Amino acid sequence: MTTQPTQARESSNAYPDGQEDQSEGSRLAERRTEVLELWIPQLAGWINSNHRPHWAQRAKLTKAWRQAGLMYARQAKLPKGLQRVRVEAHVVKSTAREYDAHNLMPTGKAIMDGLVDYGLVPDDKNRHVVGPDMREGGKGLPGILVKITQLVIDPY
Repeated sequence: MTTQPTQARESSNAYPDGQEDQSEGSRLAERRTEVLELWIPQLAGWINSNHRPHWAQRAKLTKAWRQAGLMYARQAKLPKGLQRVRVEAHVVKSTAREYDAHNLMPTGKAIMDGLVDYGLVPDDKNRHVVGPDMREGGKGLPGILVKITQLVIDPY
């Protein structure tokens, strides 16, 4: 069984339109830079908003995904100390059945916490992180492709 790469990759021309992004209520323009991609294979069950497992089972899954975020970020040697990023999480499943990617937000949150533990950003508060936005990533080896875009804040 082949796995997808675990190294961070930089995507070229991630935002070819060159437009600036306005954050909610902010008087600052954000300029996007290259996109880093981090593949995290499904090592534990999905944490789904619609499921109500026992708290201990949910805590075990959350810990597994959080540690996976930390471990794969470290392995990929992602940058540390970024001040503001946009995060997209593309969920890849082994079947083509329809599902609501947003129900997997607790999985994305656990991964984001692992990225904070790694030191990608100081915290996952709104001032540092836009997202994670959960997206459907197609059929394939189950896991999550995390796309991280550094946002550089420029005053008007």
